[in-house]
Amino acid sequence: MTPRLKFIFIQFLLTIGIFFVFEGIVSVIMALRPIWDYKESRWTKPDPWLGWVNIPNLNKKDFFRKGVGLRTNGLGFRADKDYSAHIPNGKKRIVCLGDSYTFNLDLDNEDTWCRRLELLDPRLEVVNMGVTSYGFDQMYLLYLRNGLYLEYDILIVALVSWDMCRYGDHFFDLAKPFLVIDNNSLLVKGVPVRNYLSFLG
Repeated sequence: MTPRLKFIFIQFLLTIGIFFVFEGIVSVIMALRPIWDYKESRWTKPDPWLGWVNIPNLNKKDFFRKGVGLRTNGLGFRADKDYSAHIPNGKKRIVCLGDSYTFNLDLDNEDTWCRRLELLDPRLEVVNMGVTSYGFDQMYLLYLRNGLYLEYDILIVALVSWDMCRYGDHFFDLAKPFLVIDNNSLLVKGVPVRNYLSFLG
């Protein structure tokens, strides 16, 4: 076998190998997806305008594991209290939007980065509006619905690169709204959001 043919043969084998590795990873993800969906439905519920939202007024001790609880307020924010529309006297309010990295999946309320930020200074009040699996479009729509009524000094939108991949009418099999620009106007599409099987179990 000539060196050129040997090189082509090795490249072919590498390409086939990469394909099978990729296919295997996708198969594992697809196999685990029902487990992920079921887990997600433990603290979220379907919503016709946002796809899904945090269940309000949860107070579950040892929710994620022993000693790691989950508490949400009346609007589903990850908090031990409800917030007044106006900033309390002597406070600076920070509102945080984001996905599971803001919600802080598998951490107790006291260990979320929003809470840790709040503990840096007694003058801070930090509102955690994170929702697992949200894309940037849903964060914006949640802000319009529940965030606008809150006065704040600083708004943090905590994005990770994966959030950009969640744009569109679904995330895996979770139906969701999405945004389009039409004639210089921002429009919401895909609403009301259809129900999806992951929340029926």
